Amino acid sequence: MMQYKLNFAFSIIVLFFIFVISLRAYGYAEIHYTFFGYSLITRHIPEIILDAPWRVKTGEPIPIACIVKDADRFPIILERVTAKYRLDGGEIRTEDLLLESEPIHITEHYWHKLCYLKLPWDQAGKLEITLKAEFLSNGKKMAVISDNLTGLSHAPLNTLISDYDFPAFDGWYYGDPHYHSDMTQDQAEFGAPVEVAVTMGKSIGLSWFAVTDHSYDLDIAIGQFFERDAKLTRWENVQESARLANSENSDFVVIPAEELSCGNCKSRNVHLLAFNIPDFIPGSGDGVKQGFMNKNPDLSLQESIDLITEKGGFAYAAHPEIGNGFLGTIILNRGHWQASDYAIDGYSGLQFWNGEYEPKFAKSQKIWIKLLLDGRRIYILGGNDAHGDFNRCRGVWYPNTKLKETKNHVFGKVRTYAHCGSNISTVGILDAIKNGRTIVTNGPISILQVLNDNGKIANVGDEISGRDFTLMINSRSSMEFGQIDKINIYRGDLVTKNEQIEKTFVPEKIGDDSQIIYRSFTYKMEHKNPCYVRLEAISSVKNKKYKCFTNPIWLL
Repeated sequence: MMQYKLNFAFSIIVLFFIFVISLRAYGYAEIHYTFFGYSLITRHIPEIILDAPWRVKTGEPIPIACIVKDADRFPIILERVTAKYRLDGGEIRTEDLLLESEPIHITEHYWHKLCYLKLPWDQAGKLEITLKAEFLSNGKKMAVISDNLTGLSHAPLNTLISDYDFPAFDGWYYGDPHYHSDMTQDQAEFGAPVEVAVTMGKSIGLSWFAVTDHSYDLDIAIGQFFERDAKLTRWENVQESARLANSENSDFVVIPAEELSCGNCKSRNVHLLAFNIPDFIPGSGDGVKQGFMNKNPDLSLQESIDLITEKGGFAYAAHPEIGNGFLGTIILNRGHWQASDYAIDGYSGLQFWNGEYEPKFAKSQKIWIKLLLDGRRIYILGGNDAHGDFNRCRGVWYPNTKLKETKNHVFGKVRTYAHCGSNISTVGILDAIKNGRTIVTNGPISILQVLNDNGKIANVGDEISGRDFTLMINSRSSMEFGQIDKINIYRGDLVTKNEQIEKTFVPEKIGDDSQIIYRSFTYKMEHKNPCYVRLEAISSVKNKKYKCFTNPIWLL
C-alpha cells in the first residue's frame, strides 16, 4: 500500500511538471490560480497592469490603461497614478494622472480606468514612460511600476510618437482580426476590455478589430475557472460591448467573434476564428476545465465549419501551425492543422501571420501557396492574438512557475487592411474579410489590380477572364517604415502547379509628403494557363524589414 501511495504521489508530481513545461500563454498573466496549492508566482494582492499604446500620432494625448483584477479577493485603495516620461533620452518630466479626486476603494473582480498623458510639446520620437501606481493593501502602502506580475522587468513602457499616419488609400481600413478582451479569463491569462481596446486602437491608427475570445472561456461564470454559466454572461457581455462601441463611434468598428476550439483529423484541439455568428458555439477541449489529460474536442473541424456556415458565418484557421509541442499534446490534447484538415471545404482562409515574430510564419506561408496551387480560393489574415498587450506582451512561460515578456503579439503591430468603400461598417469589414478583399502588413502597403482586354478591373480576392491582362500596382509607405526596397509579383500556374516571381519592381518615389508615394506601375502579362497573381512588398529602415502581402487575383 505504501508503495502504491508513493507511486501515485510520484505520478502526480511528474504530471504536474509535464503540465508546467508544456503550457505557454500570451497576454496579461493570471497569478492567483494554484495547482494543488502550488504556485511560485502568486502574490496576495490583485494583478495590477499599467499599459499604453506602442505608437501614437504627434500631438495626440496618450491613453493610459490602469487595470486591477481579483480585487474582490484582495481589495486595495488606489491613491495615485503618476507618469515619468522623457523623449529620446531627454529631460525627465513627471505628471500626476489623477483618476478621481479621492482615493478609490477597489473591490471588484475586474476594474479598469482610462486616463491620458498630454505631452507639453508636439515632437516626434521615442517616448519612455514610467507608470507608477501607489495603493494601500491591508493598510500597508505599496507601489507598482508597469505591473506587479512576479519576475517581470517592470521596465518603462516605450511609445513611438510618430509624425506619420499609417500609409493609406481611400476606402481601405486597418484592423486587427484577432484580439482577446477581459472575457478571456482562465488559469493562465486575461485580456483588456473592449472599451480600452477601442481607445488604444484609435491611438495606434486602427479603424476596427475583432473580439475573438476563447470558446473555452466564454461559457464559464465570471470570476470562476471551472463553473459553467448557462446564461453565457461572458458571451453576452462581448456582444453588448461591441454594440455599445459601434453605437458610440461612427469611424470605428468592433466585430464580435469567437476563437473556437475544435478537433483536427487526429482529434487534437486546434482553433478557428468564427466570424458573423449570432450565438455561441461550444468548444472546451483544451480549456483545462475538467481535468488535465486528453480532452476530446466538442466538435470536429468539419462540424465546426458546417455549423458556422449554417449560422450565416464564416471561418479562418487561427495560427494553424501553432500547437503546444509533444507535452502540450499530452496535457491539452492540442495539435496543429494536418494536410487532410487543410483539404476540408468551407473555410475562408488562414490567419497565419500571428504576431510580428511568429516562428511558424514561413511554414504557414508555404502551406497557403500549396493550397492556392491546388486550385483553392484561400485568403490570408494578419493579426496579433493580443490579450490586452498594447505595449509589450506579458504572459506565462511556465504555468504557476515563471512569467515572460516579449515584443510578440502586441495589439495592432500586424494589421489586416480591408477594402470596404467610402464608409466603414461592420457589414463592409466582414464582407471584405470573407471575400479576401484584404492585404496584410506590418508596414508598407501595395495594392494590386488587374485590367483585362475588355476594360474590366479585378481587385484582390476577385477572378477575371480575358486574353491579355495589365497588372496595376499602387504603393505607399512612410518614413516610419522606410522606403519600399522591392515589389515581387508572383504568378501561380494552376496547370503546372508552380509559383514563381513574374516580375520584380523597384518602385520610383514621387513627391515628398508625409507619406512616401510611389509612381503607379503597370505590367502587361501574357495569358497562358489559368493562374493567380499576388504581390509582396518589402520596405526597410534602421536594419528592420517590413512586409506587405496581398491576397490573390485569379486570371482565367
